[in-house]
Amino acid sequence: MTIESEAHQRRRDIAASLAKEEATLAAIEESLLAADEMTKSMETILSNFGSRLGKLENAVVPIHRQTKDLQRLQDNTENVLAAIDKVVGYHHVAKRQRDVVGKGIQESLTKYLESLADVQLAVDFFAKNNPDSPELNHVRALFDKGKEKIDEFFQQQVRQSSKAPSPETIFEFLGTQKDGKSTLGPRIASTEGPKPVPIAEFEPSVTADLVKAANWMVNEAKYETFVLHFGQIRGNILHQALGQYKEFIKVNGSGTINAKGRTLTGRKSLTRKQSSILIRNQQAPKRRDRGGARGDDDSIDSEIEPFAQTIFAFTRLAEKEITLIKTILPENSYKKVFDLIVNVPLDSIGQDSKRFVQHVKECQVKKDYPGILTVFPTVEMLKKEQPEIHAKALKYCNDENRHMFGKLI
Repeated sequence: MTIESEAHQRRRDIAASLAKEEATLAAIEESLLAADEMTKSMETILSNFGSRLGKLENAVVPIHRQTKDLQRLQDNTENVLAAIDKVVGYHHVAKRQRDVVGKGIQESLTKYLESLADVQLAVDFFAKNNPDSPELNHVRALFDKGKEKIDEFFQQQVRQSSKAPSPETIFEFLGTQKDGKSTLGPRIASTEGPKPVPIAEFEPSVTADLVKAANWMVNEAKYETFVLHFGQIRGNILHQALGQYKEFIKVNGSGTINAKGRTLTGRKSLTRKQSSILIRNQQAPKRRDRGGARGDDDSIDSEIEPFAQTIFAFTRLAEKEITLIKTILPENSYKKVFDLIVNVPLDSIGQDSKRFVQHVKECQVKKDYPGILTVFPTVEMLKKEQPEIHAKALKYCNDENRHMFGKLI
């Protein structure tokens, strides 16, 4: 092939390729024009959609606000209804709890205190919001009734659980060492049988109820008269126990127990007849022997050992009463209650001591100096026991009772 023919062929190839590229470019331009049209159409659609969203938002926001307002109104309505129900409930407390409070504690102290707590809430409500209302008077009277019932329950429990231990039990107790071991051997026979009446101890369930009642009366009811009842009951028991023990020593002789209650030379116990005589003698008024000097000396001799043992027994029993007080009563009432417990026993001891003082005075007048010597062991015992009595038995007494044994000496 010649050069000219090759050139013509090449021009034809270039022209065909150029035509093909021009066709491709035209297609691209056509696609660009279509894309531009579609973009403009999409912009229009998006613009319309944005406009519609704006209109929807403008329509929804007020509805949302109204919904929130309605929800707030509903919550307020529910709160008002609940408050009304609560107020109405306070008005019905007196009717609802009247029978429960009026009957007193039937089964459970806890349930009774829950009923009184309901009444207390009503008292607080009416006192704050309507102090002149008759409803306040009703619930307050009901609450006061409940206080009386709790006080009666407290007294009943203390009285039922407070029994004077027999002289034999006190004797065994005085012969017990600090570690709880008895130096006296097997238990002495007594009218109580093998199980003695506990000395200043209550059953655990009774103690738990008394503690609960005491805490409620002090903290909730602000009512402390019950502690006086406790002191009077326990004081009578202590006085009765000491009186019986004194007669026990008289009946069984002065060798029954030594000055510290540690040994026993005779293991006699009270018979039924002796027990009845003991109680009768305690209840009968004391008679003063106005006979001759010898009769007075014999009478004084027979009183020395019982008097000494009564003081020792008082010291130990008073310690037990202190333990019982601390278990049940609030701390701020210890002194007040303990004074009530020991007042009568201390008065009795004081009256007995006057007999020795009168004996000494009569012996001085008669110059009966050996007769005076009979009371020296009692004075010596008082001096020896005085520090322990002050430190333990009279720890919570007032000054008058604390100094009593010093005055006796």
